[in-house]
Amino acid sequence: MFVHWLAVLFAYITVANAAAIAEAELHESAVSDNDILDASHSLPDLVHMNAVPSDWKTSGGLVLEEGRLRLTPSASSQSSIWHKTDYQIKDSFTIEWTFRSVDFIGKSEGGLSFWLVEGKSAGGTSLFGGPEAFDGLQILVDSNGPVGSSVRGILNDGSKKLTEKNVYDHSFAYCLLAYQDTTIPTTIRLSYDRKNNNLLKLQVDNRVCFQTRQIQFPQNAKMKMGITAKNDANKESFEVLKVHTHNGLTKEVTIPNVNPMEQPRLVTKIINKDTGKEDVVETDFMKMKGLANKVDNYELYKKLDKIEGKILANDISVINGKLIGILENQAAHLRKLEYLSTTLEVIVASMGKEGEVNTESFKDLFVMNDKLEQLLQDQAKIREATKQSMENAGNGVSVDEIVKRLLMWILPLILIVLVMAYYTFKIRQDIVKVKLL
Repeated sequence: MFVHWLAVLFAYITVANAAAIAEAELHESAVSDNDILDASHSLPDLVHMNAVPSDWKTSGGLVLEEGRLRLTPSASSQSSIWHKTDYQIKDSFTIEWTFRSVDFIGKSEGGLSFWLVEGKSAGGTSLFGGPEAFDGLQILVDSNGPVGSSVRGILNDGSKKLTEKNVYDHSFAYCLLAYQDTTIPTTIRLSYDRKNNNLLKLQVDNRVCFQTRQIQFPQNAKMKMGITAKNDANKESFEVLKVHTHNGLTKEVTIPNVNPMEQPRLVTKIINKDTGKEDVVETDFMKMKGLANKVDNYELYKKLDKIEGKILANDISVINGKLIGILENQAAHLRKLEYLSTTLEVIVASMGKEGEVNTESFKDLFVMNDKLEQLLQDQAKIREATKQSMENAGNGVSVDEIVKRLLMWILPLILIVLVMAYYTFKIRQDIVKVKLL
């Protein structure tokens, strides 16, 4: 039984060590965010800058002040900052903008835009300080839309000229965002992953605003990156504190979508004409559009929309990849356990029933043990015979008596010899002194 439990303990230690090694290798192989940071297309350290880097082109009233870019430093102003070189989109990218709006709250015709557009369409300032006919993507933050303060995504292929009035009709997704007059900056993160079925995701402070797989950037597309802003006849100041561009996906992109952003809802106010009581009821979009009568199509649309929402809102491709790795490690550990189990069976097979040792396996050892026991028995017999002989010879002269007698004669003789040696030494000393004289 002891051998059995020892083998089990050894197997457990082996599996634990293998798991620890696999985990260490996984951490070592992980790529950090700094490794994929594109410093030339980033503005990470504005606090220590006295001027805007030469890679960026500015226009309007933009000023660099106390570690932040103020795009609207005064009322009725606008400005922009564009990178001079194109940014090439490969398989994936992540762009983070950290900004804030101060000194005003409420509905305003001003807004802040983040751009990723084809280079030739980067000119123009009529759309929140940016181009009106652009070919690419615009992320707009403003408070003049139909749902109030929000952040939205707008796509255009350059064929349409958008205005600050109809831009909301061309947005493909948006979510509510209370960004005005707050000292706490907001971080918007735009990521794109071609290998994950062209997943385009927008996160606001690590919360998912929207994501879709219906948008695909051309392979190796060269795009211009820029930021523009304008304000109304008020002192709303749009400020950019940081821009980070990564040539890949950062760790925060893979955060599970457990806490999504608030989305706008359509409501209807119902007033009871008899009692005057008011009730606010959420209105279904399909019913509002008069499509609810088509029961089959309506129900089908709702179910498909619900399924798509769950799939997008729970993007677990990264987790699934790690799970596959764990399963592979588990399979390897099972193979090792099978080997240990086979070894244990061989050990158990060499044992008899109830743990009795198989004498055939230790035959030579037992033969040697028998010989040692025979020698011990012979020694005991000899000792016993010697004792008997000594007892039988008790009437004669014993050895001790002989030794005493010898000592009685030898001791006086030794004393005499010592005295003679002493006197001989003294005589020699006297003879030497006489010769010297």
